[in-house]
Amino acid sequence: LKLQPFKTKKKMESSMVEMAKTIWWILVIGVLGLGFRVYGKAMAEQWRMRRRLKMQGVKGPPPSLFRGNVPEMQKIQSQTMINSKNYSGDNIIAHDYTSSLFPYLDHWRKQYGRVYTYSTGV
Repeated sequence: LKLQPFKTKKKMESSMVEMAKTIWWILVIGVLGLGFRVYGKAMAEQWRMRRRLKMQGVKGPPPSLFRGNVPEMQKIQSQTMINSKNYSGDNIIAHDYTSSLFPYLDHWRKQYGRVYTYSTGV
C-alpha cells in the first residue's frame, strides 16, 4: 500500500475549502435570519399597532418605511415659513405657540381630528 502525498494533500485542501464554504453559508443564513427577526420586531409591530388603531377609528398620515412622517413634517414646516414671510398683516401676539413651532400638528389636527397617529421613523 503506497500513499501518494500529493493526492491526499489535494483532498485535504478540497475538504478545507468545502468546510469554509459551509461555514460561510451558515453565517450568511444566520445574519439574514437575525435581520428578518429585527425587522419583524421593529417594523411589523409598528404596522400592527397602526392597523389596530385604525380599526378603532384613530387615523393619521401614512408613514414611510424608515423615516416615518418626517418628510411630510419638513414640507409642512417649510410651507408655513414661506407663508409667514409673505404675510403682511399686523404683528399679532398669540399665546398659541404650538401652531407656530409645530405647524404639522395643527395641520393634521384639522385633517384627522383631535386624536391621530404619526411616526418619526424607526
